[in-house]
Amino acid sequence: MRRREFTGLLGGAVVGPLAARAQQGKIPVIGYLGAVTPTTAPDRTVAFVQRLSELGWKDGITVRAD
Repeated sequence: MRRREFTGLLGGAVVGPLAARAQQGKIPVIGYLGAVTPTTAPDRTVAFVQRLSELGWKDGITVRAD
């Protein structure tokens, strides 16, 4: 094996996992600001997440609702 082949293989082994991790990206976070907490008014939280689902957003997959 020549030096260039070895260097190429070594570089690919190091950069490959880093490139795969960089492509994952972060999912957007949506916050709900209100006068009540999710535990005191769970119906509002459920309705909020349900409407997001109706609009095509999936909690934990395409968006995170906090």
